[in-house]
Amino acid sequence: MSMKKQKAEIYVESIDLNKYLPKKDCYKCGFSCKEFSKLILEGLDPEKCPHLSEREIEYIRVIQKLKDFHIPLISSTIRTRSGLVLSNPSSITLVTSNFPYTQLILGEVLASAKLDCNLLIIDTEGYSVDMAVYLNIFKAEKIIELENELEKIDRKEIVIPGLAKGILNDLKNAGFKTILGPICCLELPIFLLKTGLV
Repeated sequence: MSMKKQKAEIYVESIDLNKYLPKKDCYKCGFSCKEFSKLILEGLDPEKCPHLSEREIEYIRVIQKLKDFHIPLISSTIRTRSGLVLSNPSSITLVTSNFPYTQLILGEVLASAKLDCNLLIIDTEGYSVDMAVYLNIFKAEKIIELENELEKIDRKEIVIPGLAKGILNDLKNAGFKTILGPICCLELPIFLLKTGLV
C-alpha cells in the first residue's frame, strides 16, 4: 500500500496570468484573455497568443514547468543562515525566509528563468514565508536588522513576498524602497519583467 506524500502549499491558485496578458481580446488564440490565462495554467501553449514576447512566453513556461514542484510538508523547522546572497550588485533583491525548501523553489524558479537576483534571507526561525507571516515572525524589523547588508548592492529596491503585504508600510516608513511581489514565487519572473525590474 503506497501512501501519497504530502507537499507544502506554493499557492499556484493565486496566480492570475490575465493581468500580464495584453487584454486585447483579439481571439486569435481562440479565447478571451481571461479564458486563455486560465487555460495556460492547465498547460495550453502560451505561444498561441500573438501579442506575447518571447521572454513573456519563456517566463509563463516557467510557471507551467514548476507548478507541480514538490516541496515536502515538514512538521519541524529547518534553518539556513540569514543575510544577503549577492548574485549581482546591480540586480533586484528578493526578500525570503531562512527555510531551505523556500530557497530551493525560489532558486529553481530563478534558474529556470535565467534570472540573476540577490536574495535577502531573513531569520524566520526556519519557517517558510507563509508560516512565518502567519506566526508574525516575518516582520519589517527582521529586514531592517539586515540593512547594512544592502550596502553591498547598487539597486536599493527590495521585493517582498505577496504574503508579507502587512509589513509593506512599515518598510516604506523605515525608508526602504519596497515592492510587493506576488504570492506565488513561480510568478516572480513574469512579475519582475512586467514591472520593469528585470
